Amino acid sequence: MNTDQIVLHDIHPPVELSEPFPWLLLAVCLVVIGLMIVGVVVYLRRRRRPRQATPLEIVQAELYQLQTNSGTDGVYDDSEYARKLSFALRAYIENALNIPALEMTEPEFFREFGRRFAALGMATDGLNALSRQCEQAKYGQVALSLETRNALIAHAKDILHNLQIMGGEQSVHKQSEQRVKS
Repeated sequence: MNTDQIVLHDIHPPVELSEPFPWLLLAVCLVVIGLMIVGVVVYLRRRRRPRQATPLEIVQAELYQLQTNSGTDGVYDDSEYARKLSFALRAYIENALNIPALEMTEPEFFREFGRRFAALGMATDGLNALSRQCEQAKYGQVALSLETRNALIAHAKDILHNLQIMGGEQSVHKQSEQRVKS
């Protein structure tokens, strides 16, 4: 069979496209694929990142736990209760105000913040009562009744409330440092 004699009637010649069309199509495809990849990455990062509790939420949860376990059949003895209460406040102040409260001893902590509260014009009665009761309970000098435990929680909540009223967590730290230095 001779191929010169075969005539093809169904085949059309190739369509010629203008020069920029393939490059434009390739660029659009790459942009769409890139946007899809960015969207997937952003979605996965947002989905995996749980919301972290604020220092205030953490201390409020710890105070609630102490308050609910403070009955006569509570799980904490007086010394442990006082330590946990003091630790909760010191951890809050360290995390919220960036002050090394956990590195201080409890007497140093209460003395320092009594001075800072007084410099800010805040009432120090609750802080002094909390300090005295925690110190006495830690060394077994006094038994903490249910009423005393509830009063200590109330003093701790008042301290947190006063810190918030004085203009937010960070501004209290800045104000107290400025007044203490002067």
